[in-house]
Amino acid sequence: MDIKSFLDQDQKKDLLRFLTAGSVDDGKSTLIGRLLFDSKKLYEDQLAALERDSKREGHAGEEIDYALLLDGLKAEREQGITIDVAYRYFSTSKRKFIIA
Repeated sequence: MDIKSFLDQDQKKDLLRFLTAGSVDDGKSTLIGRLLFDSKKLYEDQLAALERDSKREGHAGEEIDYALLLDGLKAEREQGITIDVAYRYFSTSKRKFIIA
C-alpha cells in the first residue's frame, strides 16, 4: 500500500476522543499507559525506555511504571505525579484515538 492510499484509508476511520479525570494519585496516567501497552501500540524503543526508566525512576517497585509513558517532565518523574496534560494518539484498523 502506498502512502496516499494509507492516508486516504486513515482519513475514513472514525475518531474517538476520551480523557481521564480524577484526584491526585488516582492512577489516570497509569491507566492510559497500561491501555497503550496492552493495545500493543508502543514501539520497541518505547518499551525498552519504559523498562529502563521504570527501574531507574519508577514508583511501582519492581513492576513496570506505565505512568512514565505520559509523565515526560523531569518534575513529574521526580515527584511521581502528572503536572501537565499529556495527549496520546494511536489507531487501530477501525478507529483513531486521541487520549488526554
